[in-house]
This record gives sequence, structure tokens and C-alpha cells, in this order.
Amino acid sequence: KTVLVTGDITENGDIASQYAAARILQKLVDAGKQVFIINGNHDGLKRTEHTGVRADANMLREIYHEFGYKQAIVKDTRSLSYVADINAKYRVIAIDNDDYLSPDIDGPKEEIDDELIAWVEEQLVQCAKDGKTPLAIAHKPLASHMPLLIGEMMGLDDVKDSFRELAAALADNGCRYLFTGHLHGQDIASYVSPEGNRLLDIETSSLLFVPNAYRMVEFTPREVRITSKRFDKINMDYVPPFNTAADYNLMKEDFTAYSLAHFGKSMKTKVMGSLSASELQSMFGFSQDMAPVVDLLANNVIHDLFTTPLYGSGSSLNKIVTDYGGAPLPQTGYEDLLDIAAFFVRTIDSGDENLRADMPELVILKQGIKAIFYFLETNKEAFAEYYPGMADVNIDLDRLFGQGELEVIDSGIIDFILELLADKLPNEISSLNFSNLTAIKLFGRAFLNVTQSGLGDKLAEGIGQKHFDLDIIIDNVLFGVLLSDALTDVVPGDNNVIIDRDTLSEKA
Repeated sequence: KTVLVTGDITENGDIASQYAAARILQKLVDAGKQVFIINGNHDGLKRTEHTGVRADANMLREIYHEFGYKQAIVKDTRSLSYVADINAKYRVIAIDNDDYLSPDIDGPKEEIDDELIAWVEEQLVQCAKDGKTPLAIAHKPLASHMPLLIGEMMGLDDVKDSFRELAAALADNGCRYLFTGHLHGQDIASYVSPEGNRLLDIETSSLLFVPNAYRMVEFTPREVRITSKRFDKINMDYVPPFNTAADYNLMKEDFTAYSLAHFGKSMKTKVMGSLSASELQSMFGFSQDMAPVVDLLANNVIHDLFTTPLYGSGSSLNKIVTDYGGAPLPQTGYEDLLDIAAFFVRTIDSGDENLRADMPELVILKQGIKAIFYFLETNKEAFAEYYPGMADVNIDLDRLFGQGELEVIDSGIIDFILELLADKLPNEISSLNFSNLTAIKLFGRAFLNVTQSGLGDKLAEGIGQKHFDLDIIIDNVLFGVLLSDALTDVVPGDNNVIIDRDTLSEKA
């Protein structure tokens, strides 16, 4: 009966595309459905040079007048946010949490500021007075959906303080359901405010990207039934002519296969872009005189690690592992670690992830982590040009791949890392004389146990006097804690769930 569109209606926000999207949405209205939209970060005017090409806020209100703004009982004058009644029981609170430039508001708009939060609170108070159940929509999620480690690496998840403040304002003023997009995944995240009130952030993927899904949501007096719907074919009349014949035919014959292939290419670009020399320089704040070393890390270690073939008689990850006493990689159809990375992101985006430690992908990933040190070893002469001590690094690769142990004291790895990060580490650490790993074990246990209970103890289990037991650290720390929310989904589920309206818990 009602369609909620949570932003990024167009790719680049140009006016022609906005009008085209409005014509498509009008078909839904003509078929008897209500449509409520909110803008996303791809839709609005971002820079002054976009004027006349990308739509500004005033234009968006005009173009999408029939899809929320016409029905609005309240419109925010400082953003594209509005309030509209869906029916006698439900009211949509459309929240504009994008930042953009616009000639019809008071200067550049922030994503979320105190005035927007106050406006939302005011609308929720009125909603309660009117006896309506609020359903919020926004483009960017307010709760964390992406596993922290992956989100940090790829820049995909950025739940800022202002976002959490808005989430708390929703939860503490009677809003239980927020529908979002932006991250292209099927995920339902639960947020609990400092006052103990709960909000479900129901994120839905893009129709244009794996898993190519939308949601059906049914409200009953006691339950909310949420179902994911995927499609495996498209109307080829709408496929633009610039596609290659091969892509066109694959779309027509097997749209799912085309979508997966397109996703894989996109993820490879995303992963390598996030691990480029410039991104590493920015991520770790290396000084400019470190640029040659960062280039070596990005191009000779990380690039080679991710792009080396998994199999084959020539240079391959499988040959590296077996040459130094490790077990052969499980046979799969993946080409390289970039394919493995794409598999993990695809699995997370599809929701209801449930990955086991013995799965081929995780077994290969574990060997790939060890291979980082293989590529450090094989590039040590190049590093020695910038760090003379680097020539003394001598990693025991047989011990690494055969026993899963990385010798870090006598091999010179600790000295190399300390020199690499010298201007980033506290003097108390950089000045330590590491003849063994006791200090790291004690510091790691104390520091990590504060950040996450038990994490430091798990790390300490894998630290010997002079070596790291990488198998223990990868299994217990990386897979067991840091990536646990990527490997196993947390309640509630993501795709086909029934939520109890009283407790907001998932029903069996």
C-alpha cells in the first residue's frame, strides 16, 4: 500500500535523472500506492559548480512534490525533512541527514545538527499527542551495520556522535522503527539509547547492487513481519545501449550472474582503493618523508598480496604456502584474495551471515594474512634503501606456514615496525628495549581488556617469548572477536523476521 524510498534515487543528482525517477514513481501512485521519499547523498547539490546540473533542495521539493511533500502536514524549513500521515494509525517522519548546498535554506546544510534533532523531537511529541505510530525514514543509518574492522578499512561505516544523538532522540520519544539505505546491505541493527529505549534501524540494499533486494513490511497489532524480496531478471527494454553485447546477453540470460560479476569488479576497485598508498598515508597519518615506504607497502606488499593468483604452478598463494610446509589451499573457484574480499562483503550485504572457521574462504584468508610477511620478506632489500636495519629482517617462512608461528624478535620485525611507526607511538612504547614480548603481552592484555572484556586475554594466548602464534591470534582474536559480527549475524535476523511489537525482539 505504501512505498518508502530511502534516498539515492539517482546516481549523480542531475535534474534530468530526478525527473525520470519521478516519472517512474508516478506509476506507483497511478497504481494506487502512496510513495514517500527522502533524499540521499547522491541526490543533492554538493558544490557551487554543480549549480544548474544537480538539483538543489528547492528543486527536489518541486520534482518530488507528489511523493511526500504534497501530503506533508509539517515541512522543515532548514532541510528536506517533512512529516506526513500514512493513514489513521501511522505517520512517516522523513529525516534529511545529508549535507549539501542549497539556495533556499540558510547556508550549507550539515548532515545532522542540534536544530534538526530538536525538530525531530518536536514532531515525535506531536505524533504521540495525535495517537499516531511514527515510522522514520532517512538515507544514512543511525546505528552501526557494518562490522567495525571492515567498515574502518573500507570507509563504509561512519556512525558519528550526532547520528547517535538523533537515534537516541528517536528511541526516547517513542519511535521504534527507522528505515534506511546508503550501505547497500540487508541488515537490521538494534540501537539502545542511554535511557534504555530501543530503535530498530532497518537498512535495505540497492536494487542496482547485490543482493538486488527490497523489503515488504507488514504491521499487525502485535507483530511486524519483515520479508526480503530479491529479483533475478529485469525488463530489458530499459537497459541502456552503451552496454557491451556480452553484458547485455548476460543480463538477459542470467541477471544474478551479471550482478555478481559487476559486484565483484566494484568491490575489487573499492578494496584496492582503500588500501592505496594515498589512503594508507591518510589512514595512519604518515609524514611526507615516509611516502616512499608507504608506496612500497601499498604496491609491493598489499597489491601483490591481493592480486597473486590463489592457484597455479607459477607464482600463487597455494605455491607459497606449500613451498614452506603449509597445507594446500582448499580448491575453490576464486581467483585471488580480492575475490575472497568480495565474497565477505557480499555475504555481509546479503544479511543473515553464518560463516564457520572451517569454511574454505576463511582457511584461505588465514593463509593470506600470513602471506603478508612473505611479501615483506621478499621486498626487504627495497625497504632497506629507506631503513638500513630492514636488510637484517629474516622471517622464518617454514615456521610461519608450517607451524603458524611468526618469530618477531630475532627476525627484526619488531624493530622495523617501531621504526616505521616511531613518530606515531608514545615515547613509553617506542623507547622500550624489546628483547622479548613480555611488555607487549602485558600492555596488550591490559589495554585491550579495557576496550573489550576478554580481548586482551585472547591476544595474550597467542604471544610467546619471542613469537606470535598467528593461528591462535587469527582464530581467537580476528575471527573470534574483531570479525565475529561479520562472520555470524546478531539478533535480530536480517531478511525474513517477525518482530514482537511490545519487546522489539525477534519471534522464533
